Parts: sequence; C-alpha cells; structure tokens
Amino acid sequence: MRNTDLFDDYLMGNLNAEEKKQLENRLQGDAELKAEFGRHKKFVETLQYNVAKNTLKSKLKDIHTAEFGANNIKHINSHKSFFERYIKPTGFAASVAVIAVVLTITSLSMGGYLLKKQNSEVEELSKRVEYVENKQDGFMQGVKAAIVKNKKKILAPANTTGSGFAINSKGYFVTCLHIVRGSDSIFIGNKSFDYASARIVYTDTKLDIAILKLDSSALMSLNWNELPYAFKASESDLAEKAFTLGYPSQDIVYGEGTISSSTRMGDTAMYQISIPVNEGNSGGPLIDEQGNVIGVINSKKTNAEGTGFAAKSSYLAEILKGIEDEDLRKELTLNKRNSIKGLKRSEQVKRITPFVFNVYVYK
Repeated sequence: MRNTDLFDDYLMGNLNAEEKKQLENRLQGDAELKAEFGRHKKFVETLQYNVAKNTLKSKLKDIHTAEFGANNIKHINSHKSFFERYIKPTGFAASVAVIAVVLTITSLSMGGYLLKKQNSEVEELSKRVEYVENKQDGFMQGVKAAIVKNKKKILAPANTTGSGFAINSKGYFVTCLHIVRGSDSIFIGNKSFDYASARIVYTDTKLDIAILKLDSSALMSLNWNELPYAFKASESDLAEKAFTLGYPSQDIVYGEGTISSSTRMGDTAMYQISIPVNEGNSGGPLIDEQGNVIGVINSKKTNAEGTGFAAKSSYLAEILKGIEDEDLRKELTLNKRNSIKGLKRSEQVKRITPFVFNVYVYK
C-alpha cells in the first residue's frame, strides 16, 4: 500500500485500532514519514476547504436567483470577507443552518463546470476538469469523501489543470498565466513526487506567462538537482525540428514537429508550430533537437488541426531581465547549462521529464 493510501485511511478512520497504532508508532520513529504525512494532511484539508467554499458560493447564488431573480445583483464591495457578506447580515445561527443544508445537498450531488470555448482563432490550452475523483492516478490519488458516514466520493468543481516546467534549480517554474489567474491554491505533481504547493511570484500578461515558486518545505523534500536543459536566448529558425512535453492527460505526453512560422498571426513574441497540442498542454516546454527550451506552449489554432503556438524563450528571458525588483530578478535566472546535447531523443526526454509537471489550480 502506498503511503498516500495509508494516510487517507488513517484520516478517514478506516484503520482498525492495531493498524492505527502501528502507523502512529511509525510516525513517531520516522521523521521523514511524519513530514510526508503532515504535507498530505494539509493538502487534503485544503482541497476539502476549497470544495466547501465553492459549493457554498454556488448554492447561495442559486438560492438568491430562485428567490429574487438573476439580474438584480449589484456587487458593492468585491473584497468583502465571507463573514462580512454572509454571517454578519444574516446572523450566525441562520448562516450555520444554511451551510449545513448546502453540505447535505453537496454530499448527494456535486458537479463541475464545462470549459467555455473561445470564439476566436486562438484557443488557450488550460484544461478545466469537470470533477476529480478519489483514487485518480498520480497527484489526485487518495482524496477521500467529505462525508465520512456514507463514504461517498468527493467531487471538486471548477478545477483547472495545465503543464509547467522548472526554469532553474532554486524552485522556480514557468506556466501560462491563463491557467493560474484567479487561483486560491496551486499544486504541481508528476511521477517523481505526488504533489507540492506553489505560489505566484511574477506574471506577464502580454506573453501569458506566470512564474511560480515551490513552497520551501516542498523544495527541500524534492531536492532538485541542476536542470538538464538550457533556455535558448536567440530565435530558432523556420522549419527547425522541435518537440513538446506536457499533460493533456494524467501521464506525460510527447509530441514532435517543426516551427512553421516565426510569428503568431503577426505577434513576433510567438512561434507557430506544426505539433498537435491539446487542452492541458499550456505551460509545457517547446524544445529543440539539442535539448534547449525555445518556447512555452500556450494555445492552438481552432480552425487548423495540428497547429499550436508557443511564447519564445528569448522573449521570456527579456521580460525577466526587466523585472524592477533586483532581488527577484537575480532569483529568476534561466538555466544556461545543457547536459543533454547530442543524446538520443529518448534519453533527452527521460532526463527532462522529472522537471515537467502537471499544474493543478483551485479557484
């Protein structure tokens, strides 16, 4: 049994007295296991909190619409706290009753939101997940029921996923801004680690770029070594071969093709590529034959199959050099050492894969 499954059974009260005692003794005697348990417990609590919050907001909106109509809501202060908006005006006891009703309804039926397709030639490639079940492979495995008694599966509405990859060995990574915009919490994961939390440190709207940093505890547990790939500072040539790595599904997906245009419909900061990319690929790297990162995947052409777009690494380097905060600018240096040049493609992919991951966003 994997540690995450054992931790879930413990947290949900599924272990008998002897099994519970055995785990507690192991936690007392194994500092590393205890730290792993603490991170997992925090993660599960964060998911449950976000599920409850989003569900409450949705149900309260439905109740308001049913009673007063859909078009007479005026937001006076969008920054008011939950207490100011709901508890204070209605009274604590009444609010508790509303929350109890909502959570009861939630235990019976919870749903997600469908990705709203853009009516344009360019489609962003973040992936809106309609629901996430416990026991899902990889990062999401082991998330248990919110209601312990009937052990029903928990569904997390409005989760967005995409891809991301490390830019240096200091715990910083890049993804697309449209993936993480408006997030409450962000996690990453791949086959090398179950999950790790991260925070946004820098964004650029024009390039659709977000730089994030792993939490210090996660970075220590991952112990990232030096990246095998470098970031190319100059522009790549038309018809140059390239490949992608990303997470349009639970497992990492490889794609290959060529650079078909040096612009995205006139935007010189973007490459057009003849590589099929799908929802979830956003934020993944575009890599040349020598193992240099030359771009960040962010969109595809809606009316042309097998045509994607990527922000150029040369432009990424320029915007990072222009950061006003000197301390942050020094931290956000792009890796310049390439240790996979000349290796066969399968070996390059093997070395790069641990530094490419699925990005999970909760709003």
